[in-house]
Amino acid sequence: MLSISFVRSVSIGVVVLASARGVQAGDWYVNPASGNDSNDGSSPSSAWRTIAHAGLTAPPGASETIHLARALYFESGILFRGQRLLGDTGSDSTVIDGGGASDSILKSFKNTVGTTPSTFASIRGVTLRNASTGISISTELGDITTLIEDVVIDHVIYGIFGGALAQTGTSQSSDLFLTVRNARISDCNQAVWLWDRQVSSVYAEISDSTFQGASTHGVVLDCWPGGTLNAAFQRCRIQGSVQRGVFVTSSLGGSVLATFQGCAITGNQVGFAGFDTTGGGGVREARFQDCTIAGNATNSATGVGASSFRLRGTLVHGNGTDAIQGTVVESVANWIGGADPQFVDAAGGDYRLRLTSPCVDTGDPASPPGSLDLLKRPRPIDGDLDIQERPDIGAFEFAPLDIQTLGVVGTSARTEISAPSAGTAFVYFSRMAAVPPTVTPYGEWDLGPASSLVFTRQLLADVPFVTTRPVPPGAGMPGQTLSLQALLPSSAAPLGQAWSNAAEITLQP
Repeated sequence: MLSISFVRSVSIGVVVLASARGVQAGDWYVNPASGNDSNDGSSPSSAWRTIAHAGLTAPPGASETIHLARALYFESGILFRGQRLLGDTGSDSTVIDGGGASDSILKSFKNTVGTTPSTFASIRGVTLRNASTGISISTELGDITTLIEDVVIDHVIYGIFGGALAQTGTSQSSDLFLTVRNARISDCNQAVWLWDRQVSSVYAEISDSTFQGASTHGVVLDCWPGGTLNAAFQRCRIQGSVQRGVFVTSSLGGSVLATFQGCAITGNQVGFAGFDTTGGGGVREARFQDCTIAGNATNSATGVGASSFRLRGTLVHGNGTDAIQGTVVESVANWIGGADPQFVDAAGGDYRLRLTSPCVDTGDPASPPGSLDLLKRPRPIDGDLDIQERPDIGAFEFAPLDIQTLGVVGTSARTEISAPSAGTAFVYFSRMAAVPPTVTPYGEWDLGPASSLVFTRQLLADVPFVTTRPVPPGAGMPGQTLSLQALLPSSAAPLGQAWSNAAEITLQP
C-alpha cells in the first residue's frame, strides 16, 4: 500500500488499527491460540478462543468492540448482537477461514418474527475466505446500518451479499444503509450483490475498493417491484469479470440510481449493463463522473428499456464497442472512442495518462474542486504545465511529479518527472507537509518557506525522467510528512517554466 499523497489529498498510508489505550469497558478480546471460551474475554490475557462465542457473549450494542488478535481463525456462520468487530493488526494478518462452509462467515439479519436478530455495527481489519459468502446482510424487520472497512474477501461465491424487503403481508419499509471502504474482493462468483424488494430501500456508499476477477459479474444491483436502490461508488476498480463489470436490473417500478465517481471499469467482458424490460416507472439511471471505461471485450456500457446514462469527464476507449448503447441524457467533456488517449500501458492494465494525452487538462470544468482521482491525487492538477489547473478526462489525473514509495526508511522511493519541453528541472524539498498554495508567475507554489533545492536534472521533451533512491535514515520521524515540488521547462507556460504539483511522502515505522 502506498503512503504517497498529493497536495490537498488524503494520505494513502497503512491504517493503524491497533489501539494504544488501556483496557476499557466495552473492549473484548479473542485469541484462538491462547484464549479459552470459559474466560471472561475482558483482556488480552483472558481472551476468548472463538469469534462466535464473543459475538453472542459480549454485551450488545455499537459501544462494544470485539478485538481479534493477529491469527488464523477457522469459523463460519458467526452471529453478533450489534457490536463492532476489529482485527487489531489489520486485514493482512487477521484471517477468518470458513473451511469451505456453505454458510456466510459473518452474518447480519433482521428477518423472521420470533427469531433473534444478528447485526454488527462495523467490520474492520479482517480477511474472509473459503466459504459460500464473506458477509451477508438482510432485513425485513427494521433498518440496518453497517460499516465495512479494510476488509479482504476471496475464494467465496458472494463477497458481500446485502438487501432489504418489506415484511410479508405489510407495507412497513425496512432499509439497509451500507458503507464500504477499502475493500478488496477477488476470486469469487460475484464480488457485491445488493438487492431490494417491495417498498424497502438500500442505500450504499462504496469507496476506495477493488472488485477483481469475478467468474460472473463484479457488482450486481438488483431492484424488484416497488424497491429503491441507490448505490454510489467512489474511486473503485471493477475489473476482470468474466461477464459484466456492473450488472443492474430493475422491474415493475423498481428505482435504481447508480453513480460512479473516479472509478475504473476495465478488462471485463462488458463494462456496464443496465436492464429494465418491464417498465412501470421509477428511476433507472447510471451516472459516470471522471471515470475510465476501457479494455472491456465487447461493450463499454449498454442500457435496455428505460435505462439512461449521464456522463461527465469520462474516458471510454479500447472496448469492443466504445459507443454507449442506450439513452444518454447528459454528455459533457467526455472522450468516447476516437483518437488514442495514450494510456501508459493499456495491454498491461495501466490506464493512467501520459503527458501527451489529449485527455490531460481537458476534463469536466464542473468537476468538484478538491475531489480525488483513483490514486487519491487531487483534482485539478496543472498536467500540461501551462500554469492553469484543469481536471483531466478519466479516473486518473496526470501528475508531472510522481513519487511512489512505502515511506519506510531503507525502502525505495521512485520519482518520475515529466515536462513538455527539454530543459532543466529544479526539484525542491521540504521537511513538512505542503501548505496552502501561493500564486506565482510560474503557477502555484505549495511548499513552505523552509524548502530547499535538492537536485537538478536535464529533461527531454515528453520523456519521463525516472530515478529510484532509498528513503534515507535521517529523513525524519515516523508519521512525519515530507514534500517535494519541481520547477519544470514548459513552452506552454508564459515564462517558459511552470511549477509541478507538490507530492508528499508520509514516513512509516
